[in-house]
Amino acid sequence: MSSIVIGNNTLDRISHLPPNIIEQILMRLPLRDAIRTSILSHDWRYAWSSIPHLAFSWQEFPLSICNYSQVNFDRKLVDIIHQVLLLHQGPIHRFELSIQLRNSKDIDGWLLFLSRNDIREIILHRWEGEVYKLPSCLLSCKGLRSLSLHRCMFRPVHFQGFPRLASLFLRSVAISQDGLEALITACPLLNKLCLIDMFDFGGLKVCSPSLVNLTFVGEHIDLAFENVPLLATLSVSLTVKSDKYYAAPGVICKLFRILYHLPSIKKIVLGGQAFKVWTYGELPIQLPCTYQLKHFHATVNFKDMQEMFAIVSLCRSCPLLVTLELEARFVMQANHETPVEKFWNSQQSFDCLFSQLKNLEITGVSSILELPFLKFVLANAPVLETAYIGFDYRLKTELDITREMIKFRRLSPAAEIKILKRKFRNASSMWA
Repeated sequence: MSSIVIGNNTLDRISHLPPNIIEQILMRLPLRDAIRTSILSHDWRYAWSSIPHLAFSWQEFPLSICNYSQVNFDRKLVDIIHQVLLLHQGPIHRFELSIQLRNSKDIDGWLLFLSRNDIREIILHRWEGEVYKLPSCLLSCKGLRSLSLHRCMFRPVHFQGFPRLASLFLRSVAISQDGLEALITACPLLNKLCLIDMFDFGGLKVCSPSLVNLTFVGEHIDLAFENVPLLATLSVSLTVKSDKYYAAPGVICKLFRILYHLPSIKKIVLGGQAFKVWTYGELPIQLPCTYQLKHFHATVNFKDMQEMFAIVSLCRSCPLLVTLELEARFVMQANHETPVEKFWNSQQSFDCLFSQLKNLEITGVSSILELPFLKFVLANAPVLETAYIGFDYRLKTELDITREMIKFRRLSPAAEIKILKRKFRNASSMWA
């Protein structure tokens, strides 16, 4: 501990810091280390007991502390948490429990205790075992600003909402479609929503006037939007177990349908099979014009001309697009109904599609079949600054492809082609 000597006396400088500074120091320590400061001196004995953030994670409390015995570990951890909550003084604003407990009955009591202590953020992550059924006392935490749940069951009854909740993270949470939609609607200040591998529903209508950032990862569902005037960032990654894309003949593809409902969208990220699914169907005769979209990222099949036409159409709909990032998706077969060269030559008749594009990134390049798109962009992007190219880690002919790329005509005199040093794994797909 830092100290200075004056005569025969030693002055402890840290212990004489203002209480709020000491609290900030303790909050930046792992909880176990913060508690251990109680042995430093009498002044430090209960200094940790007023910190408003309590985190019990597997990094700080590993199973090894009980010789890898799960039964002993559960018993010891429960005793530790009980004692910490018993000795704690003042409000608890943040509580994290990211440790696997086989017996979850004690969690009910902890959540009840937290609901009476001005709790603002709860992180409850379980990794295996039975899904934990959340107690009704959680619904009384009206001061919650952030809620993060993993492997829990949420069945709200007579729920009036979280009036201050700004961030909601749900992963592998069992909740009905109606329950989730009601939960989202009942959070008037919800700003960020993340849903990963959700259970028990096949569709979701997102209605949230305050929502700015939405992430969805999981199996394909019918995702719809209503009254999301502030949504600026949308990230969707889908897995699909069949070739049914849920688009009847004559139906406009989903990507362009949702653009009508996203008036403030600035960034879209489509991973996994999302771009394939969302561009299945007919393209609208009159494309929606989205001036706000500046950043688009997608995993695509460069050999599928339907997907390439969807990319071209998107760029026509978003004339102010600045950054375009495409990750190559590997497929067993290519769609050869329209020859590649013939297709790209037919696109030359359009007006300049990339009038504001400055950054292009293509990763997972595994053959020359990905190059026609790069050639097309270079020839139609007047202000392009950099085209980043990342090769697939299995590729053995990088030099030949690089030689071919540098021959392409560039409309922008400032355009550079840069090869990324990191190798990329091609996103795989079994689709034709």
